This record gives sequence, structure tokens and C-alpha cells, in this order.
Amino acid sequence: MLQCDANGMETVKIPTFLDREKLKEFYQIIKPIQIVTDILQADSLTSNICLLSLLNAGANIKKVDCRFYGSFQMRLLEELKKRFDNSVMKAPVYILASVLDPRQHLTLFKSSKEKRLAMSLKVPSKEQAIQVLKDAFADFSDGSRTPVTLTAASVPKSAGIYSLIDEISEELRADKQDEIESYINLDCENIDAISFWRANKQKFPTLYNIAMSVLACPASSGSVERLFSVAGALRRHRRNRLHISTVEKLLLYRENI
Repeated sequence: MLQCDANGMETVKIPTFLDREKLKEFYQIIKPIQIVTDILQADSLTSNICLLSLLNAGANIKKVDCRFYGSFQMRLLEELKKRFDNSVMKAPVYILASVLDPRQHLTLFKSSKEKRLAMSLKVPSKEQAIQVLKDAFADFSDGSRTPVTLTAASVPKSAGIYSLIDEISEELRADKQDEIESYINLDCENIDAISFWRANKQKFPTLYNIAMSVLACPASSGSVERLFSVAGALRRHRRNRLHISTVEKLLLYRENI
């Protein structure tokens, strides 16, 4: 540690035991932030662990028994809530990604109201999570499209012959709702999300499409920023005549081979 003496000269101060204890406590408080940052900036699937990682970070910060930096700890938790409660914890894409992860399913949202209120961040209830899933299901289902409204003059007199089609459509809609119920009633499985949905594509066709959509969303722009840096290195000053399609192919080769 550097400090200045009476003459303004820098001298080295040997840290005391108290200094080391303060540094250790400060490190314990900010370490969960570093861990969750590394997790969510990875190149693998991250949207499905976004909510879980943030909740773990908040819980681990709260667990630190502070002697010196209690006010900093509380301020950090307040800023976490301010930053993520509305922008992330309520975001349908992250709720869906969590629900459609077979290792999590609805477990994260099944906590009692008291336990959810005690958490560092606001967790949606099980009912709210299921409603988000149903809303997404309706958006992805062909049967959810708004039908064309016909005037009385435009309806043919033989419209009654379509009653059978209406009955079949109702049955199909019921089958699709059963798809949601079947998934909700599953137990958690210790299998990665991509493998699960590839194996169950035929069983849950609409949920498969939703899963492929939300799981493809990264939790942060970290991997994209790294890709920009690589692209900049490829098309540097001495290689500025490289065609953009060539740069694109080189990036694809680098990322996939």
C-alpha cells in the first residue's frame, strides 16, 4: 500500500491484519458479481440460467457477515434490485428460458410468497410463469391467429357444413393445451436443454419452437463483443481489402471448427 510522508514522498505501508480482513470482506461481497458476470458472458447457453445466476449472486452477497462494509453490501443489493427487478426478472424471454430448461422447470417459481419476498430479487410466482408460457404458446400456435371477420352478406348459406371443421379445430386446440399440461407435470431432468428438446421435438412440437427461440437469446452481449474484436483483428489496416463475405466465412470457420 502506498502512502505519502510529511515531505510528500511515497512510502510503502505494510498492510496490517485489519487491512487484510477488510480486503477479504470486500472481496467476498463483490465475488458473486464477478462469478455471475463470467457465467452470463460465456459462449454457451445463458438465457436459461440468467434468473438463477442473478438470484444466486444476490443470495451469496446477503450471506456475507459484514463487519466493515455493511452499508456497501446493502447499497449493492439495492442497486441489483433497481437494475434487474423490472428489466430482467419480469422479462418473458428469461422466464420462458428458465421454465423450458428441464433441469429447472417450474422449481424456481414454486417458492412460497414469503420466501420469494425474502429473496434479493423479485421472482415471479408459479402462476405468472405458467401464464407467460401460455401466452407464448398462443403466439406460436397456428390456431391462435385471429380469424377473418365475415359480414352476414358474405357468409354462404351452406356455412353449416363447416361445423365439422369447427369441432375438429376445437379438438386440436385442446390437444395443444394438453401439450402445456404434459410438460408442466414433468419432473426435473438432469439433461441439458438442447438435448432434451431434440429428443422431445415430436412430443412437444410448439414448445420445441418456443424453446429454440428463447434459448438462442444470449443473456449478455459478451460473446458478440468478443466476435467484434476478432473481426477487427481479421480486417485490420493491412488487410482492409478483404471482402466482407470473406471475413464472415473466416469468423464462421473460427467459431465452428
